[in-house]
Amino acid sequence: MNSENVGNLSKKSTIMAVLFVIVVIGSCLRTYHFHDWLFFGSDQVTDAERVGAVVRGEAPWPLLGPDMSHSGAGGREARFHLGPMYYWFEIASGKLFGDYPDKYAYPDLLFSIFSIPLLFLFLRRLFRIGLAFPLLGLYSVSFYMLKFSHSAWNPNSIPFFVLLFLLSLHEFVQAGRMTRWSWVVALGLSLGVGVQLHAILLVLLPAMVFFSFLLFMRKQPFAWRKWLVIIGVALVLNAGQIRSEFDTDFANTKIFFGSVKSTPGNGSGGFPAKFRNDVNCHMQANAHMISGVGSDSCDFTIIKAIEKHSAYAIATLHNPWFDLGQLVAAAFSLAGYGLLIVSFRKEKDDRKKHLMGLIHLYCVLSFLVLLPVDVGLLRYFVHTFFVPLVFFGLIARFLMERFPGKCGTAIVVASFMILTLSNILSIRTITREYITREHPGDNTIILGEVEGMADFMIANAGGEKRLFIYTDRRRSNFIRSLVFIGEKKGFHIVKVEESKSVPAERPLFYLSRYDATVAGSAADGHRIEASRIIGNVGLYKITHEP
Repeated sequence: MNSENVGNLSKKSTIMAVLFVIVVIGSCLRTYHFHDWLFFGSDQVTDAERVGAVVRGEAPWPLLGPDMSHSGAGGREARFHLGPMYYWFEIASGKLFGDYPDKYAYPDLLFSIFSIPLLFLFLRRLFRIGLAFPLLGLYSVSFYMLKFSHSAWNPNSIPFFVLLFLLSLHEFVQAGRMTRWSWVVALGLSLGVGVQLHAILLVLLPAMVFFSFLLFMRKQPFAWRKWLVIIGVALVLNAGQIRSEFDTDFANTKIFFGSVKSTPGNGSGGFPAKFRNDVNCHMQANAHMISGVGSDSCDFTIIKAIEKHSAYAIATLHNPWFDLGQLVAAAFSLAGYGLLIVSFRKEKDDRKKHLMGLIHLYCVLSFLVLLPVDVGLLRYFVHTFFVPLVFFGLIARFLMERFPGKCGTAIVVASFMILTLSNILSIRTITREYITREHPGDNTIILGEVEGMADFMIANAGGEKRLFIYTDRRRSNFIRSLVFIGEKKGFHIVKVEESKSVPAERPLFYLSRYDATVAGSAADGHRIEASRIIGNVGLYKITHEP
């Protein structure tokens, strides 16, 4: 073996070793206390009930999947439902590993981990190895992505299937009818699964395929056989939903189009307000995803300030650090979009140019798809997770070219370190809350907390199998989780509206905001026999009169 071959082998070994380390770090963060810190709210209970029934053989495999909020009128059954693939993933996991909420979430966890090496392949098509690895490292410690890794939620697998879709589509754009069949099948698979993960992808991915066909495939008119295979694979994976549509006279489709016409939003004022909100949310999502800083709500006001006069801008300066963050976020997005356009025009390598073209198309279509929806939460932007990484890569490359030598490199390295640290600090904050059991718990609850509450109730039930609980309004969304876990432990937890409806000999519990002034004496006017405090939530075994 000559020295050149030895050098290539050594380089490949080094790349694999670094990639392995990054994947291990990302995997450890995603699996750390996975069971105890698994988000288990009302939506997860609904999914667990449906999936568990199939796992136990009490119900057939579903033809439809999770429902989409803000669609349809009435209860969940009257809403638009996605395809069943997400439920099928959970059912398969439940049959393999057991009938319990954390077992249902294993597919989301695995796809989250698998997305790390897949992202490396994606980034390597745009950047040299010296940039691809730091960008991948940022993704592996991304606070935004880690927030969703400890939950069973249908959009959690979006990063993996979006990456597979873009990589496969890029191969097809490049090679046309010469594309390897493995990539053709992968494109059909990612399209078929992706459209079942969220309504946004249900529109976005087919639109990507359609416009890619129009823009890039004109020189490949004889690739139609492989297009048929792609469509065929996608249709087979959606066979359950298609069958349901025929059985119900396309009722689900009618709900979808009806909800598009009447989609509620958090803004007002028609198109200008929706456009402003779309711009704000995209800018804030880009900044939050890469830094971990900020809330999960679109609370930026920078576009409003620009639209108005200077007095309005001054009036909105309620927090200098917050406003500085808005300016930095806006500058980051503007620089990213600008460099994406400039790089696309200047790029000589057709392979890179075509991928940049697809990213262009993806960003434009994402903006258009979200424009009528007028969303207010950054979790709806998970499908754009790779965009800020691409932006930062383009900005870093520009800085190193603009300031050659140690100066440009120092700026880029310092920026990477700051972003990594900001994500780690955000992770540290929420991790400390969970470890010290100081999780606020007003609107969210995790599996370990629910199990702890259920164990407390069972231990103080005096041997009774039927337990009663009532609660204040803000904690009422925890009851379904408690009831579900209670059933898993062989106990029936019943929610009542008031203590008077429960016989005196029956064990009664009260769930409310924790108040230290009454923790040792009384809760809701009743004497406390025992209590369990989790964050700002108190669960009390009380003595009561019927």
